[in-house]
Amino acid sequence: TSTNSETSFGGLIGRIENNGTISKSYSEGDVYGIGSTGGFVGCMGVDSKISDSYSTALVQLNYGGVVGGFVGLEENTSSNYGRFNTFSIGGVTSNTSTISATSSFALGGSSGSSSSNGAGNYWDTQTSSQLSNSSEAAARNTSELKAESTFSGWDFEDNWLITGNLNEGYPILRGNNEFALVDATMSVTAGTVTISLSEPVYSSSVSGESFQVTDVTLGLLSDVNGSISAISTTPSDLILSNNNKTFTLTISYTGSFDGDEVLKIGPSSDNEISSTANSAVDSSTYLSINTSEYSAPTLTLSHTSSGTLLTGSDVVTITAIFNESMQSTPTINISSLVTNSLMTSTSSQSIWTYLWDVSSNFSGEVSAVVSGSDLFGNQYAGTESITFTIDNYKPTVALTKSGNQNILTNTNTVTLTATFSEAMQATPTISITGIVTNSLMTSTASNSVWIYPWTVSTTISGEVSAVVSGSDLL
Repeated sequence: TSTNSETSFGGLIGRIENNGTISKSYSEGDVYGIGSTGGFVGCMGVDSKISDSYSTALVQLNYGGVVGGFVGLEENTSSNYGRFNTFSIGGVTSNTSTISATSSFALGGSSGSSSSNGAGNYWDTQTSSQLSNSSEAAARNTSELKAESTFSGWDFEDNWLITGNLNEGYPILRGNNEFALVDATMSVTAGTVTISLSEPVYSSSVSGESFQVTDVTLGLLSDVNGSISAISTTPSDLILSNNNKTFTLTISYTGSFDGDEVLKIGPSSDNEISSTANSAVDSSTYLSINTSEYSAPTLTLSHTSSGTLLTGSDVVTITAIFNESMQSTPTINISSLVTNSLMTSTSSQSIWTYLWDVSSNFSGEVSAVVSGSDLFGNQYAGTESITFTIDNYKPTVALTKSGNQNILTNTNTVTLTATFSEAMQATPTISITGIVTNSLMTSTASNSVWIYPWTVSTTISGEVSAVVSGSDLL
């Protein structure tokens, strides 16, 4: 419920009465008033509430009273009422030529009230030319108010959106903006963009005129890695829904989207697109799509060990470096040894670590893989992994010789073969009782198989034993 008042002036309404409610609305233009003057509403009555709304209106107080970028006077006393998730960016001034030196007045960047209730409210200190404020609203500069990260607790899934130069880059209300835009999504793999509106879209300002691919122009606002070498300004295809509220564009491009591109989409010329019969969109208006919102993250894994051959005494730090910040905490799996363990954050939300105390009760090959989702819910789907070999057992060996005889004479030459259970470090040695002492064996094509050609001694007769020594790679 709202009424106009001779002493309450606002860009949307003069006064919101007691117990009144306004949501998902905005005001623009110029507001000149006396008494209670605000860019959105002049006065908020007791137990009234405004949520998810904003004002871009310039506000000027011409006579004594209170003036604020969003609201002039707030009469709420309960914390359950007031303003929630609002912002204002318009200039806030007083007319010194009409306000006498004895007049009492108060200016605020967001509110002129000395007290207020609510949460999640902001004003632009640069565009309002006001650094102070009487209410609980927070002061932010222009660039901060154009970043989604500023608006903690705001619903950017259903209520708000920041895209292109709509509302000069400040947040807009989904479905209630100059383009009637509800959402814009992209399929990176298909190279298509789907745009949803709250009202039917037409070609030019004539209601019902067919909407064509030539009505739209495409471009790249940025491409950090230069992975798109060319993009056609005209979509190659357009599919329009039966109610004319949703259309899908197919992008013609050369290269690949790797998640760092920002697309620009707008009318090809003035009055080329209208969301209603009387609402043509200026050609300077465009929306933007950040491909990182629709691209799966990429990953590089590394580790602190000098190699991938480990033993139970090793402690290894595994580091996962994603190409973007990750949502919540990525998890790591190391075959049967580690299952969905949480990784540890670093100073960057794109870099995560895991301190792995290698098992002393397992030997064999294992692979480390990481799972996680980015801030937009896109799940990592790559195949990056690190394969380790854990060796906690001593090597075993089988000794064989050439020929079938165990009784030898000095006319014999025998090849002794040592077949180990695993690859060996450096060169194993062989000793033959009283004849050969720690002689180096000869390598073969396999580091686990070594040979020693032995020419039987002519000076010794009797029983001898051949034994082999060596160490595995650990």
